Amino acid sequence: MVSQDSSPVDLAMSSEEDLSVVCQAMVFFAETPSILTAFGAKFACGVVATILLVVLYVVKPKDSSLHPNAYSLVYAHFIFVFIGTIGVVVNDGFDFFRLTVFRKEVKAYTPGSTYCGIFAMPAIYGAFMRLITLFGNNGSSISMFALAIERTIATLKARSYEQESSRRLSNMLILGVVGVNVGFILYIVSYINFYRFLPMQSLTAEAADPGTM
Repeated sequence: MVSQDSSPVDLAMSSEEDLSVVCQAMVFFAETPSILTAFGAKFACGVVATILLVVLYVVKPKDSSLHPNAYSLVYAHFIFVFIGTIGVVVNDGFDFFRLTVFRKEVKAYTPGSTYCGIFAMPAIYGAFMRLITLFGNNGSSISMFALAIERTIATLKARSYEQESSRRLSNMLILGVVGVNVGFILYIVSYINFYRFLPMQSLTAEAADPGTM
């Protein structure tokens, strides 16, 4: 059992070398049933969703009533959703098993200790694992905006658009989606502190403040 401490844990404001703060946060998460339940549920849902997406890809209809441009954008959206789902499985699964199955028992742990029996992920690896989910989620949202643009053009050119079979418009929109998405990712990467250790994969340092323990 973890001893109680009245001082708050602020990961965002702590020194990057202060592993004791990271340990205190990880122990808090490991000792909170609701957090473990949430990670377990998200991991299970992610695994089921991944299986269903693979099945959907295998049995996808060979013929489609959609215009080739619309079909390409829907397919791109499907790929981004799949990437985001893989990110959920990797990140939430990593957190869940790290805080439960792979947690080593430490009988004499006290707040302030730099070892708590739980692996702290270096940001140089963990941040990029998080970006898998972010890339997929961003892409799935932006691809829907691209599809709305394509459908708007289809409506404005209703007399001639459906007779065209070129995928030039969808290719341009998909490139735009990927370009904007990559731009967001690079912007975030430029602000990552790669020297910090992460108490968990699914929350940022600012969000991972357990408050007063």
